[in-house]
Amino acid sequence: MPPYVGVPTSPSTGLRPGYFGGNFLGMHRDPFQSSDTPEAKAFEVSNINLPEGLSLHRLKDRRTLYQSLDRLRRDFESSAAFESLDEFDRQAYEIVAGSAARRRL
Repeated sequence: MPPYVGVPTSPSTGLRPGYFGGNFLGMHRDPFQSSDTPEAKAFEVSNINLPEGLSLHRLKDRRTLYQSLDRLRRDFESSAAFESLDEFDRQAYEIVAGSAARRRL
């Protein structure tokens, strides 16, 4: 078992994950924990399957789109054309290709 997995949990001091958490590194560094023991009859690891309605093919399409937008953004921002945008054009650009739009993918 990898050291960043706690089955069912990694409690310490009565808190989850307590001392075993990412702490100042951030919650994204907390150990992966299941909510139940593997011996339970209805044991299931949450957040490991695709959400209902999202196929693997669609997930790959989203990732490809995300990578394309990211590459396009880097190329555009390093060009002289980006410097010539006025404030309204920059705001429109951020709506379409900004970080908030990429998180929605």
